[in-house]
Amino acid sequence: MVLDKKSLRTDALANLYRAAYYLAKGQTQTGQVFLTRAQKVLNFNLKVDASRSDLYWAEKILDQFNLLSRG
Repeated sequence: MVLDKKSLRTDALANLYRAAYYLAKGQTQTGQVFLTRAQKVLNFNLKVDASRSDLYWAEKILDQFNLLSRG
């Protein structure tokens, strides 16, 4: 993947990765902020709820990151 500093998609992918990082660290609110920013640009919907652990949601977000970063 080639990084373009002016690309909204690249910035959104970085925010998606940041969301997974902060959720894995247990900082749920910060992770939610980055997830919301990424979802606005990438047009997908993932609702993180308290019924699962933050690590579960971090893994799901990384799965989405891998899918989106390839295409």
